[in-house]
Amino acid sequence: MNMNNDLFLNNISYVKKIVSKFDYGYIEKDDLYQAGLIGLYKAVQNYDNKKNTNFLSYASLYVK
Repeated sequence: MNMNNDLFLNNISYVKKIVSKFDYGYIEKDDLYQAGLIGLYKAVQNYDNKKNTNFLSYASLYVK
C-alpha cells in the first residue's frame, strides 16, 4: 500500500463522523456518505504534506 491508500483508509471514519452531523431529511445518509468518500478521495489526491497543513483540516473542505 502506498501513502495515499493509507491516508484514505485511515480517514474513512472521519467521513462517517461528518455525515452523522448532517440531517437534510430528503437526502439519504448513504448518499451523503458516498459523496463524502468522493471528497475524501479528491482530498487525498490533491494533498501536499510539504505545505505543513493538517490533513483533516484540508480534507474537511472536500468532505463537506
